[in-house]
Amino acid sequence: MQHMKNFATVICSTCFLLFLSCKKIQNETEIPTQDPQLKTLIDKGFKASDIVSVGDNFVIQGDMVVKKSDVALISSKVYKSKSNNNSMRGTQQADYSYSNPPVTSTQISVYVDPNISANSDWVNAINSAVSEWNNVPNFSIQFAVNITNPSSDIRIINGTNSSLNNSSMDYGIVSSELPINGSPGTTIAIDLNSSNSYSSTYMKLLMIHSFGHTIGIMHTDEYLIGTSIPGTKQCPYQGCNPDPLSVMNMVISSSTSGFTKFDKVAIRYLYPLDQTQTPIYRYYSNARHFYTCNWYELTFGNSSWVYESCEGYIYSNSGNGSRVPVYRYYKSSTGDHIYTINFNELGNGNYGYYRETDLGYAYSYQVSGTVPLYRFRHPTSNQNLHFYTQNYSEGYGWIYEGICCYVLPN
Repeated sequence: MQHMKNFATVICSTCFLLFLSCKKIQNETEIPTQDPQLKTLIDKGFKASDIVSVGDNFVIQGDMVVKKSDVALISSKVYKSKSNNNSMRGTQQADYSYSNPPVTSTQISVYVDPNISANSDWVNAINSAVSEWNNVPNFSIQFAVNITNPSSDIRIINGTNSSLNNSSMDYGIVSSELPINGSPGTTIAIDLNSSNSYSSTYMKLLMIHSFGHTIGIMHTDEYLIGTSIPGTKQCPYQGCNPDPLSVMNMVISSSTSGFTKFDKVAIRYLYPLDQTQTPIYRYYSNARHFYTCNWYELTFGNSSWVYESCEGYIYSNSGNGSRVPVYRYYKSSTGDHIYTINFNELGNGNYGYYRETDLGYAYSYQVSGTVPLYRFRHPTSNQNLHFYTQNYSEGYGWIYEGICCYVLPN
C-alpha cells in the first residue's frame, strides 16, 4: 500500500546527480588546528574537515561562507536534536542557526549586480527562485528583487571577478553567506565562468538552495551539522539521506524540481507567519496509524512507531469559534485511534475507546485554502483500524468512512 512505503529510500547510485560545488576552491589555505576562529566554528557544531580558509573568509562544505570577522558573532552552540539518541546531532533539513529563528527580518531585499543582471538566464533563475520561496505556505519572509539599491539586504554578485573583503568568492558555482545576528547572509556569489552550460531548472534550484543558506538552512544530506527540524526525516548514520530530492541537499538530484514536502515542513517550522497553524505528524506501526500535533510525543519515532510525514496542518485555537475541536480516542485492546469532530460519535469514551487529548482545531466545512482529510477503515481487520489522509487514492483497498475534517495542505 502506498501509505506503507519507506520514505527513506535512497536514490540508486546509477541515477545522474548534479553537484553544487565540484571544483577545488581557489586560494585555499590549510587552517592550523589551534586557530581560535576555527575552534569557534567547531565548538558551534561544524566539522573541521568541511572548513577551508580563503582570504578573509571561511568556506564550509564548498558553498557556505562565513567572514572571519563574523565568526565571534555566531552565538551559542548548535542545539541537539530531540531524537531517541540525544547525543546525536540531527541531519535532515538541518538548521545551523543558534537562535530560533536565525533571521528576524520578514522583508528581505535582494540586489542583483549589473554583471549578473546582464545575464538573462540568471535573472530568470533568481526571479523564479524568489517566487518559489514567496509561495511557500505560511512563510513569514518575503524576498523582493531590487536592481537599483546596492545597499539591499542581500547582494548577488559575480563571484568570478568580484571580491568580498579582498578575497575571491569563486568557491563553487554559487556560494552564500550564512546569517549573522538575526540578519540574512549579505552576499550570494555566482561564478559566471563555470555556469554557462547549466539548464534553466538547475540554475533556479541553485538559487533556491542559496537563498536557503542566507536564512540559516543547512544541507539536508549533512550528517553532523545542525539539528533536525521537527517534522522532517532523520537518519542515524553517515551517508543516509531520507529526503533525496530535497533542494537543500549538498548534491541536487536531476529529479529535483523544487521544494519537497519535508523542505516545506522545515521552512514553515522555522519561519511561521501564523503560529497557530500546527503540523499533524503521522506515524505507522503494523497497520496502525497515529497522528499527533505534539512532536515530542514520539519525535522521530521509536521501536514501535515509524515517523512517516506531516499530514497537513490544523490550528491550536478555535479562531473565534470558526473551527471545531478534533477529538482523539484510543482503544487499548486493538491499538486503534479514532479522530473525529463529532463529539456524539464517542462522547467522553465508548465502545472500548477512551478519550485522549484533543488533536487541535479544524474546519467542519471547506474554506478557501483547505482540503479534506479522508477517513478510512481497514477492510479485513476485526480490530477496526482507522487511517486518515489528504490523498484519497492512498486509501485504496480500505473502506471509506467519509471526511474527518478540513485541513491546510503541506
